[in-house]
Amino acid sequence: MLDAFKRIPRHYFVPDPALHSRAYDDIPLPIGHHQTVSQPYIVGLMTEMALRGASRLGRVLEIGTGSGYQTAVLSCLADKVYTIERIGELLDSARERLLTWAFPTSNIAMATVISAGPGRGPYDFILLTSAPPQIPFRLLQQLAVKGRFLGPVGTKHNNDGLSQTAQVTDSKRVLVRQCVSCQCLKR
Repeated sequence: MLDAFKRIPRHYFVPDPALHSRAYDDIPLPIGHHQTVSQPYIVGLMTEMALRGASRLGRVLEIGTGSGYQTAVLSCLADKVYTIERIGELLDSARERLLTWAFPTSNIAMATVISAGPGRGPYDFILLTSAPPQIPFRLLQQLAVKGRFLGPVGTKHNNDGLSQTAQVTDSKRVLVRQCVSCQCLKR
């Protein structure tokens, strides 16, 4: 995982050149459209939790492409990354960054929420980068057996931190547990 972080220049995913000098500070930075690129600690924590001791990931669904930073990190560690972004301009910018830089983009598929549609799963890992009030059941239906979901869950006033969900049987039974309380995820 550390090799992936060393290969990915975070400043490249910060659109405002005036903020490039702060790109390696452990803070989220604005990327436009009232969105941010997550702080390095959170990207690292979520990536480490995704790997869970493995050296590679299989099929990954990332929801919330943002600037493409987490996408780039995941692309170094996964067989295939499907990433979805609801804001078309952010998706276009992330796509341009990923295509013009030397990232292993052959294993990345990008789409807006509207064009993604169901049925691309099952996924071995689903990473959600925004905080819904509860884990969306339709995402859990996309998990492979023994697949995992990770993402912040909660609202501005009731944030549960990062939750990890494991699909444990063929009958689609899931186990949900809070992994870590993250005040930094509150909006």
